[in-house]
Amino acid sequence: SENIEKIEVITAPPAKYEAQGNSGLINIVLKKNQNLGWNGSLTTSFLQTTYAGFSNSATVNYQNEKLRTSLKLRQYDSQKYSYENYKIAGADGLASSDDRRDFWKGGGANFSLDYELNKKSNVGVVFDYGFGHSGMDITNTSDYFKHGNYTNSLSTYAEHRTENKQNTISAYYDIKFGKLNNKLSITGNYFSNTPQSIRS
Repeated sequence: SENIEKIEVITAPPAKYEAQGNSGLINIVLKKNQNLGWNGSLTTSFLQTTYAGFSNSATVNYQNEKLRTSLKLRQYDSQKYSYENYKIAGADGLASSDDRRDFWKGGGANFSLDYELNKKSNVGVVFDYGFGHSGMDITNTSDYFKHGNYTNSLSTYAEHRTENKQNTISAYYDIKFGKLNNKLSITGNYFSNTPQSIRS
């Protein structure tokens, strides 16, 4: 009954239907599964702080009566400005400030596949790959004091760079059993992460 959209009573059937009595025909119209076939989406966003940033994503799905697949792509690029100022009081004092630009960008892909073996069991796999680049450009200015009197200043510049790649693979087998449709899931996972940092 959940799949029935409407029931029509045809009192005068077309000639292609063989007449059976004089009561007409009952036409049962089933609901169309809107999830079958292809569909997709595309999103983008823009963020304005000190600097401009944005992110994008795209998704493509396909489904039939037994198979469901999905491919998702993602990408981002953003940055911000930070200012830090601190003082150390004492006989030998220090006043230091950092002008810093933080930034991060990257992307990735996710693919999933699920196949219905029968009404009680499914198998599937999910693969996700991601990569990212982040960093900081730091300009530091330090003023030194002795007994409250200024003595000298030191200015330094440093760059921090980090790259990261991640891979995740998951495979599963789900089976339902019992009158209450209890489910047993067997899953295997693999994960790798390869970060790399550079400072100069």
